[in-house]
Amino acid sequence: MTDDRATGGVRALFGDERAVSTTLAYTLTLSITAVLVSGLLIAGGGLIEDQRQAITRDELTVSGQQLAGGLEDADRLAGAAEDGTVKVGIWLPADVGAGGEYSLRLVNHPTDADQPARGTVVVDAESVDVSRNVSFRTEYPVANKTLPGGPVTIVVEDDGGTRELVAYEEGEAP
Repeated sequence: MTDDRATGGVRALFGDERAVSTTLAYTLTLSITAVLVSGLLIAGGGLIEDQRQAITRDELTVSGQQLAGGLEDADRLAGAAEDGTVKVGIWLPADVGAGGEYSLRLVNHPTDADQPARGTVVVDAESVDVSRNVSFRTEYPVANKTLPGGPVTIVVEDDGGTRELVAYEEGEAP
């Protein structure tokens, strides 16, 4: 039996299996590491998206509660002021952090004449598909309206003895 490796023949390269396990182990280690790192990045991206939606939900809830509180304040002031003009300004952010721009929809729910008016502020951020509802009760009904996010002015309008709470975006109030 002769050893072609010593003479440097081509057959010597085909029969030489030294260092194959080292190269194979190195290649497998790099492949497994790449798969694990990719999995971590994908999982981390999902976690970030979940956190983004949670933050947007919280900020939308706060904006809705601030607007509902402003409507309740204007309602109380209207009950105290017999013939006076009532205007309540509420500063709301123009966008909500991760959610971007949002809209505020005021919805008046029908009630019996002897019951307080019921309404809902529906706050939507379409860029992250998040919506929040904030309910409130007032003596006077609220006008159904949709506003963009940002500062709001609430005016109590008297239309021939019927008072109504009307929300206007910044610079639009009478």
